[in-house]
Amino acid sequence: HKAFRTVAKLVSPVVPRWAIIVDGSPAVAVPSREMAGEVLETAKRKFGSLARNLAEEPQFKENVTVDIAAVDPAIFRNNTQEAVNFLFSESAPTTTDATYIVRKGDVASAIAERCHLKLSELAALNPSIDLDHLQIGDRLRVRTTSARPKLTVVVRDMAERTERIPPPVQTVSSANLYEGKTYVLAPGSPGLRKVRIETIYENGRRVRWETVDEQILRSPIPRRVAIGMRHRR
Repeated sequence: HKAFRTVAKLVSPVVPRWAIIVDGSPAVAVPSREMAGEVLETAKRKFGSLARNLAEEPQFKENVTVDIAAVDPAIFRNNTQEAVNFLFSESAPTTTDATYIVRKGDVASAIAERCHLKLSELAALNPSIDLDHLQIGDRLRVRTTSARPKLTVVVRDMAERTERIPPPVQTVSSANLYEGKTYVLAPGSPGLRKVRIETIYENGRRVRWETVDEQILRSPIPRRVAIGMRHRR
């Protein structure tokens, strides 16, 4: 029985299922199109609920579609919550194709090890290249596996706040003051502005923010300072 299960895992027959397809590859499969829609809406709510004031409906960073696809049974989930958990699980590895350019001193075994591949897997990915006689500049197809979520939810949070504007400093030369001495002619006063700030989150992690609007409520009054120019004798 153990041997049978091992063989079954190796074979991994694909079957047609409703799948959420992320950037062209099935990410998770579910029993119906309706459930796939529920999974995507739940994914948006999962991170959209963290925002205090949504600027717009949460969006997916990747190209996401729902369709019937031949999928590995390992990515099939029976209910909405299991599917959402699978999509955002760090333990769900994502495999992507990449290109490795051969450099001076490279050998196939070292390249395979560096890319976490078996030498036989590297050979299978590059049937037209003689791995025993690599040339500098050869382009090898490799696969990289990273444990990251299969889907990225982008949330834009809008916030308004009032900020002080520090008064600018204006300096004037004074022959009545010795060098190195200063005298405040006018203290000035800070201004006030209202700003709207958009903060962008990806899967709940802040990635950047920017000021999208600014309104001056009160202009600052400059602080005027006299700087001594008089030489000491």
